[in-house]
Amino acid sequence: MTPQIIDLEQQRFDGMPVLGSHRPGYSYHLYRRHKDTLREQPGTLPRSSASGVIVMNEHAGTHIDALCHQADDLHFYGCSSRADALENYDGFSEGGAESIPIIDAPGVLLDVAARSENGRVPPRTQVTAQDLEDCARDQRTHIEPGSVIFVRLGNDINWDNAERYLDGPGIHPSASQWLATYRPIAVGTDNVAWDLPGLSRCRLGGSILMRRQVRFASVSGPSGTSTDQRNRCTDGHQSLRQVAHKRTLTF
Repeated sequence: MTPQIIDLEQQRFDGMPVLGSHRPGYSYHLYRRHKDTLREQPGTLPRSSASGVIVMNEHAGTHIDALCHQADDLHFYGCSSRADALENYDGFSEGGAESIPIIDAPGVLLDVAARSENGRVPPRTQVTAQDLEDCARDQRTHIEPGSVIFVRLGNDINWDNAERYLDGPGIHPSASQWLATYRPIAVGTDNVAWDLPGLSRCRLGGSILMRRQVRFASVSGPSGTSTDQRNRCTDGHQSLRQVAHKRTLTF
């Protein structure tokens, strides 16, 4: 099958869905205006220029988490020291997203939303291991070890409504454990947090706690959230090559 690149980025705008701890989500302001620069031009040259300023938290919008984003008792996976010894004003000396290699791996979509009423999983519902197993079976989807696995909840259709999006469904710990058996390189879903914030806590293999966004730390994999998976759903759930051609550096 010919490799495909599918853009999973959700549009960024002021007021888009974002967790309270990740504010400000996104704000763009026109800083330099044409009428201002035209006055600054010497002589009678009619040329002018304009430019803007972007203020954005790197965990707002579609993104991939670095391993250093979450810590268990000030430790995160694969790093040599406590988190507080590795963090400084300009980021982390270990575990940052810049250390994540370009991801070129089989991509798998588990479209749980397609099996739900109205094409989306109900708000505040947890998708279980049984849900994923049934979905993969019904789709006749084979998951290879080392894949990138996306779970579509149908929450992507609420992106223009922050209140609805933030009240979306999540992944149950049993589903996280089921996915981890396939040793994925990365996982992603269409909500602001992999599981339901403040509700689920589980461990994989005695490793880092999985909270808010599953890290799959025991298999050294990051996670992505707030993805737009509607285009991907037109591909018949076939295994695609998922190339991470765009990535915000996230800490």
